Amino acid sequence: MRKTVRKTVIVFAALSITFGFISYSKAESMSFDWNGMGCSENVIFDFELQYLPNQNAYTLDGKAVSRFNGFTYPARGGAVFNPATNNFQVSIVYTSATGETFTFGASLDTSTLSGSGNVQRIAHGNTNDDCKGLLSVL
Repeated sequence: MRKTVRKTVIVFAALSITFGFISYSKAESMSFDWNGMGCSENVIFDFELQYLPNQNAYTLDGKAVSRFNGFTYPARGGAVFNPATNNFQVSIVYTSATGETFTFGASLDTSTLSGSGNVQRIAHGNTNDDCKGLLSVL
């Protein structure tokens, strides 16, 4: 029991240091930048983060803003802390006005608040190859 409590305190401390203190009842704002590195569109994500205390995770609810045309789309996702790697595994999805769905996955390093990942575009039933990119906290 004592080891479980200690582990929980350490994980919560890491989350708090990375994202600042997140209360259980109030969502906190955070922005991410996706740099598609020439392979995919560059996007800014503005999210409200809600901490899920028993899962060491956050829900992400907000919008994706295209750096190319400024269009805004609803976006959702999640971030789960992995204590073995000291990273957050971040997943984000949004659908554009043309019906294209974009899924993002990245491993966000807690020391640099950035990390590499992939984006996949699903357009009208066709899935395109993964494009590498960089996700960073703004």
